[in-house]
Amino acid sequence: MRNTTGLGRLLRPTMAVVALFAITLLGCSADPDEHDPEDPDTEDPDQPDGTDDPADPDDGDQAGDGDEDTLADEDPESVPPIGDDGDTEPKSAEGETAGLDADGELRAQAVTDVRLATHDGFDRVVFELVSDGGTPGWFIEYGDPRAQGSGDVVEVTGDATLTVMIRPVLLPPDLPDDVETWEGPPIDGPDSGVVQEVVGGPIFEGDHQFFIGVDEERPFAVTRLSDPARVVIDIFHTGG
Repeated sequence: MRNTTGLGRLLRPTMAVVALFAITLLGCSADPDEHDPEDPDTEDPDQPDGTDDPADPDDGDQAGDGDEDTLADEDPESVPPIGDDGDTEPKSAEGETAGLDADGELRAQAVTDVRLATHDGFDRVVFELVSDGGTPGWFIEYGDPRAQGSGDVVEVTGDATLTVMIRPVLLPPDLPDDVETWEGPPIDGPDSGVVQEVVGGPIFEGDHQFFIGVDEERPFAVTRLSDPARVVIDIFHTGG
């Protein structure tokens, strides 16, 4: 009978060395960038680290005076007014002319849209503008509805009229082909509001005139919004 005890004792260290060598080769062939989901100290390079992407634009509405605009189809109960109240006194704000660009061409500034909606406690009229480097201003007061330049009486529904001058704007012939000045028909006031009608007027010496017919002289407030440029007038149902 062959004695295998001594051979077994010799083979056991040799097999251990082979196994250790195989494990070492396997470890060297592993991908060093491979992510181990069970290891809390490894990090998947394809996953975000929780920081904001600096290239992601802020799509919020940017308000020049910290207020927010609203479209007519938003919930009327959720829209706050410009302020707690207003008054009936004339209001004005300087507007900056866009002037000339580096090539000596006029920069566009024009009213391109007018919107009207009623909300909880106030009616809002929004004048939206294309404003290439300019800042729209205004002059607003209660008075007789007369067209600037000619002095002709303008028919406006309502027992009181707010005359609105949006300034400065360019005449339509001076605007780029892709900018159209708003020339819409009169806008009827909502049934539950106090504004009866908004009527467009002429452009004269840099002022675009509008008329807001109200059921009576009511307090109002005005502010400026940006991106896009807007002049917003809130006419309050009570107060003043």
